[in-house]
Order: sequence, then structure tokens, then C-alpha cells
Amino acid sequence: MPGRSTVSALNTVLGLVRGSAFKYVQAIMLDISGAFDNAWWPMMLCKFKEGGCPPNIYRLLRSYFTKRRVGMFAGSVVVWKDATMGCPQGSVLGPTLWNILVDDLLRMAVPTGVTLVAYADDVTVLVEANSRAEIERKAAATLELAVQWGERNRLMFSLAKTQSITLKGKLQRPPVVRLGGESVRSVTSAKLLGVVLDDRGTFAEHAGDIGDRAGRCFGKMSRVSASSWGVRYHALRAIYQGTFVATITYAAAVWFDRALSYVVASRLLRSQRAALVLLTKAYRTTSTPALAVLGGVLPADLEVYRAGKVQATRGDRAKAELAKFRKEIHSEVVSMWQERWEAEERGRDLQRFFPCVRGRLRAKWVSPDYVTSQLLAGHGAFNGRLRDLGLRSEGECPCGSAEEYRDHVLWECEMYESERREMVSALEVDECRPVYFGDLVTSEGNFAAFRNQRRNEYGAKEAEWSLFARIREPDRRRRGVLCVSTAPPVGRMCLRDSVSAFVGSQESAPVIRQEQSRCISRSFGRDPVRMAERSVGPWEGGGLCPYLLSSETTAKGTGLGESAGKEDPVELDSSLAL
Repeated sequence: MPGRSTVSALNTVLGLVRGSAFKYVQAIMLDISGAFDNAWWPMMLCKFKEGGCPPNIYRLLRSYFTKRRVGMFAGSVVVWKDATMGCPQGSVLGPTLWNILVDDLLRMAVPTGVTLVAYADDVTVLVEANSRAEIERKAAATLELAVQWGERNRLMFSLAKTQSITLKGKLQRPPVVRLGGESVRSVTSAKLLGVVLDDRGTFAEHAGDIGDRAGRCFGKMSRVSASSWGVRYHALRAIYQGTFVATITYAAAVWFDRALSYVVASRLLRSQRAALVLLTKAYRTTSTPALAVLGGVLPADLEVYRAGKVQATRGDRAKAELAKFRKEIHSEVVSMWQERWEAEERGRDLQRFFPCVRGRLRAKWVSPDYVTSQLLAGHGAFNGRLRDLGLRSEGECPCGSAEEYRDHVLWECEMYESERREMVSALEVDECRPVYFGDLVTSEGNFAAFRNQRRNEYGAKEAEWSLFARIREPDRRRRGVLCVSTAPPVGRMCLRDSVSAFVGSQESAPVIRQEQSRCISRSFGRDPVRMAERSVGPWEGGGLCPYLLSSETTAKGTGLGESAGKEDPVELDSSLAL
């Protein structure tokens, strides 16, 4: 019917549970075996006639159900059989036929305190009582009537898929509910119309379930997009809204009031984190609050809260009034997000660029990628950061003047002075004042200048590794293990030692000339061999190199955690030495 949906049925069930004056409410979720496929046509026609169907419509339906056959083709052999049942799913007529068939089930004379709610072939029996014995007595009488209805309509209830759950009150042991003489399985959580209901009413299990489904759905994008290649931010964001957001906000009107609780919010944000890493192409060490701001999308729990409030009042408001209400709810949710962002201790590096989340939402031109996300979030291939993670013994910048962190690379490092001057000269700011972090993202032109500077810096660093990575391309293992060109003395060796050993050999001359001509243009005149010897230092943990990234070579399946890991180090295995 128009205006009726799964959300309507769920609200009816939960509204009865929350408003019940009884001590306990038991829900029995019946499953009709092959419901649509086993709908018996003679019984349908009988109910249409008893219901006062107009003669012309009745004759049309009778003609529709008469002399229909089903054929099975096996090579040149065809077997035909007369069809007497079946309700076409997905058709215009199908739901109406099924509603007529199941209507008298909902009109049965059930005991007081028993309510039946049905949507399509999902039938839920709600039993209100003040004791376990009363629940068992009312449930037995109701299910006996349901079995008799099924026999009259040639339909059977599946005992294996029928479940019983206590939605209100807490019993020492669950009531014994019998269907056709057999006990119905009692559970602590059950899925009804796509929403997982639990006996505590927290919706925590639903948040975990729907978050996993949304993550798997959006995670398939890892096949066509990874850290440094594939679909770009704006296209990814549109896909994110249509997959992840659409999935987690399903039936949000039913449970949005629980979305802000700690247990539900934590599960939603945990599922969203992996999707945001793929969306922003940022490092996995970036905090979850910072990832949401960097991606310009609401945190998952606030997204559910916003969508739920809109869905809950959609039917009661006019179109113009609903648009105004949407804006009010969005403003309320953004204010809640701003309070979180100001109190958040993590993501301080990103707060320098975006102290206000409204400013980030308005900055449509900010499109984070693998290169720009490093400077925006402060998490990247910086020696100081790598030392803090235990991947380097020292955090000194290759320029030798300070430790290498984001601020040093952006404003101070002499190695990138020419790129920095070019960026500052292109900024649209007042020449009478210094340039601040926020100036780099206040306009589309400023962000473009900032992005180009970072790409120039990354091009130089990429050139350092390009020589060694391409020297032995046929022998290179693409899944995170890189072959070295000389056997190390103690089982593992540094990349710098390997590069230096190969550079000093006679067979390296033609390769070096070819790589120098290619890399110099990409690194703006820097000699890749000299830069490699200058920048690559000894790594902690037996030769771990965090610059050579393996995320784009492991983007398979839907494992977001694997495909988005840009700070996963690459181990140099001495057993693969040439």
C-alpha cells in the first residue's frame, strides 16, 4: 500500500513493545516455506469472490489462472505440467494477490494481548504477558490457529527458520513455544525485515552487521582504486554515498535514537574507518575523526542520526516544510560534529587546516589523494613519523637541519625551497601578512597550488625508489617482498646498501643511464642515485622500508584493511637475493 514500507512494519512492532503495559513481550517470527511460490490459486479466487471483488476483475483473474503450464526443456525433450500455484514476485499484481491470501491470517480471533504484524511473507506474532506461563499459553493457542490457516491454504511454516525472542523483560529461562508440536528455537537476537533486533534493545548487533555489509559493499572499490591509482576522490565520494551511506541508513528511523550511544557508535565508526581510508587514500595511522573531516563526510553515527530523524517525520510534513526540516537537522548534526572535533585530541595536524567542519564541508574543491593527504593529516613518509612508529632509528630530515615532520617539510626544508616559493607565489592571500595553514585550502586556486607543491615533493621521493624498484623488474615480488641484488652479510640488508652495491657494478651502467633520464624529469633535476644514498637510511627491524608501498599490489577482494595500508613496510628478504 502507498506509504507502507518495512519501516512502517518495524515501527509498529517496536512501538507496541515500547508502549506495552505488560511485563514481558515475546516476539515469534514465523517463516512460511516458499511463500510466494506456493500460493494456491483456487484459494485466492475463493477469497476474491468472498471479498466482493467486481465481476469483471474476478473473471480477469480467473482467466489469468486458467490453463497455465510450466515446461522443462532437456535437449529435444520437453515436459509440461499444469500450474496451480505461484505468485509472481516483483510484479505489480503479485503483492496484491499475496495480501489477499494472507489477510485472514491477520484477522484471526487470537487471545487478548496477541498482535500479528505482517509485511509480505514476514509474519511476526507479538505476545504480551506478565509471566512465562502466560506467554506459553497464549503463544500455543495462536500458533495452533496459524497452523490450521496454513493447512487450509496449503502453506507450511518452516520450524528451522522460525525464531522466538524476548523483546521486553528478562526471564530466567526463555518460554517454551511450540509450533506443530515442536519447540521453536529461542534466540537473543533475530533479523526482522533487515534489522537485527536484540533482547536488550541496544541495536549494537545491528550496527555491527549493517556496518560490515556497508564496508563489504564499498570495499569492492578496492579492485579499481588504491593508494596511488584508480578512481579519484569526487567519483569515490559519490559511490560512497550511494553504497556505504545508503546501507547504514536503511531503516534509520527505527534505531536512530540509539545511534549515538557508545557501543553502537563505536561499531559504526569502526566499520566506517576502513571505507574512509579507501575514500581519502590516507595512511592507516590517521585517526578516525580526522579521516571523516579529511573526507568531508559525516561520522557514521551522526549520519544515521540525521537520516533517522528525517525519515521519522517524512510522512507528516509537506514537501517544502520537509526541505526546511532537512536543513535544520543537518545544521544540528554539524554542530554536534563541531563539538566533537574541538574536543578531539587526535588529528591536531588536520585541525590546523580545518578548525571548523563547516568550512570543510563548504570546501568542495578539496579532493584528498595519496599525496595531499600526507600533508593535510600529518601522517606520511616522514622520517620523524617513521621513527615514532619504530620503523627508523633516527628521524632526521635528509636536509640535515631538523627532524622530518609535516611542518618541516611544508615550511622549512631547504630541499623543497623552489617548490615552496612557487606555491606561495600562486596563493591568493594578502601580501602584508604571513601564510597560514588555512590559507592553503581557502579557495580552489590555493588548494591547487598546495597540491602541486606536494606532488612535486612526492615526485622527488618517488624517484629515489624508482631506480631500485625497476632494476630487477622480472625478479620483483609484487606482494610486499622485494628482491635485492646482492646477498646481505647477516641475512637482511638495507635498501641503501643494495642500491649502492648495484650502482657500483659494471652491469648497472646502462640501467642507470636509462633511469636517470626518466627520473630526473620527474624529480626536477635531482640525481636519483645521489638522493637514494642521501635519503635512505638504515631501518629498524631488519631492513624495513616504508617508502616502497605495497598497498596497490594487494588490492584484491574486498579487504579494505589490506588495500588501504600505506604505511605497511616492505621487507627485504635475503633468501631472494640474486
